[in-house]
Amino acid sequence: TLQSNIGRIIMCYCIAIVFAGPVFSKFMENEDSRKYYILAGGIIAGISLMTFNFFNDFYSVLFIVSMIGIAHSLSVSSQASLVSETKVVREIGVGTGMGVFRFWERTGNVAGPIVMGSLISSFGFKDAVVYTGMVSVITSMAYMIFILTGKKGKE
Repeated sequence: TLQSNIGRIIMCYCIAIVFAGPVFSKFMENEDSRKYYILAGGIIAGISLMTFNFFNDFYSVLFIVSMIGIAHSLSVSSQASLVSETKVVREIGVGTGMGVFRFWERTGNVAGPIVMGSLISSFGFKDAVVYTGMVSVITSMAYMIFILTGKKGKE
């Protein structure tokens, strides 16, 4: 793969975030909609990654990465606003609560490449990507069960 193609693919991820983020943020007005945007982002990202098992040419990877950018736009801004409205964050203060949230978010950002590197060394690149997609879909489904069983995020 040419380095220029890798750059093009990465730029499509960024373009998807830049253009999709503001569009989706207009619809994230209440807590319930934000919960479902988080769910949709996880499922879209997971399914996109799982398609790598079947389609892994340049255009497929371009599509997958663009879809991950859209999924990112759906879920990341929703997470921060949803966390800021929870009961525990209101009790400890928004500054402290969001600081804790950002700490764990950054911990995941650091751990992600380490975990992915371990998966790649254990299973190979293609399977590691597919397994990561499976984990995303499974955890999103667990989240869906959590939000549908009536457990309120503000409690």
